[in-house]
Amino acid sequence: MLLYRGESTFNRRRRCYGLSWSANRSVAEAFAEDTSRLYYDGSVLLETLAPPEAILTKMPKRYGEGEYLVDRRYLRAVQVLRRIRQ
Repeated sequence: MLLYRGESTFNRRRRCYGLSWSANRSVAEAFAEDTSRLYYDGSVLLETLAPPEAILTKMPKRYGEGEYLVDRRYLRAVQVLRRIRQ
């Protein structure tokens, strides 16, 4: 499943991603933009093709987020689609 996440640049460098990912790119992009000022190095928009074993659960529909909880240990490749400066 193709998923997206807004994440701090700090966490990206360490590949220490959070649990919540979205099937909706615009949701993840908005999160990355909204939180970029909170992080010294800004934030990034991430994309991954999550294998079935990485997906822990699909969260109930809420605000059109398309939210999934993901176990990052099973993610193979995570790409940076966009960097957002502080």
